[in-house]
Amino acid sequence: MPGSQEDLEVKITTFGSSKARYFAMVTKDETRLSFSRGVGGRPTWHIEGRYPSETVPTVEWVEAMAKLAVAAAQIPGLQHQALARHERAWAQFPPLPPLARCNHIVTVTESQVADAYDDPDAFWRCWDRVERVGKLRVCIRGLHDLDDEAWLARTFESTMHLARVAKPGQTMYSTPWHGPQSAAFAPWWEYGDIIADERAGYPALSFVGYDPSTRTVEYAGFCTTTDIAKGGPDPRHVLIREIHEVRALVKAKKDREDRPVDTVRIVFAEEWMARRERRPLLDVGARVFFMDRKTGLDVEIKD
Repeated sequence: MPGSQEDLEVKITTFGSSKARYFAMVTKDETRLSFSRGVGGRPTWHIEGRYPSETVPTVEWVEAMAKLAVAAAQIPGLQHQALARHERAWAQFPPLPPLARCNHIVTVTESQVADAYDDPDAFWRCWDRVERVGKLRVCIRGLHDLDDEAWLARTFESTMHLARVAKPGQTMYSTPWHGPQSAAFAPWWEYGDIIADERAGYPALSFVGYDPSTRTVEYAGFCTTTDIAKGGPDPRHVLIREIHEVRALVKAKKDREDRPVDTVRIVFAEEWMARRERRPLLDVGARVFFMDRKTGLDVEIKD
């Protein structure tokens, strides 16, 4: 039923204080807002707003949402709010680290960040600005980076870093839809020279072999400390495509030759390499080791 804001407010007052559980509205810019309330105890309202599907929001709309988020953070009892992206299937290959996820805006507390990350400062650095509203922090980023390529250019490196410094099991991974098909995603997905070909880099993991007696696949890992753009050798980090390949191997429990796989074992040349790169690999189910040069034995990192 069409109407003004005044009409809406009058209609809401007729719902009653205890029986109303759900209502929805659509604004003139076709933003759909749905309001739902739980039952029992002290039920809270969940409010979800969606921009028209299959379209990229305008900068003006996203900036309005940012102003709304800062204002709403002052509502007594507000628990959480986020402005999240709904990526197309072929753009869902980046990890989703805790709290940050694929959010343009999210409200957090300092204790939540400390509980989610071994390096909380890394979380705070990935935002364009952080507004303080009481105990809440309204984190905002990439309001003008709205299409897939612009968003990846703005956030991909920080997202990968957050996945490496997150607490165990806090980062989510989605299965890519046959991997990104567009050449536009090559800088983040395709193996190759970063400088000359604008690719993601060369693999950090090298296949060593398969042990049929233990049904184990083993890789050797090697990384560097200096960004290749600053003169460092390649590779710098374990790439997202490698993480997905390890994850697929663990989930399938068999390799490409249909041999059964119980364990995926990754042995890094140095301890610092293993410790820096371990978290995503552990999160997707691999076992991570480094070679102890004094004893010649492999040492496992379990957390």
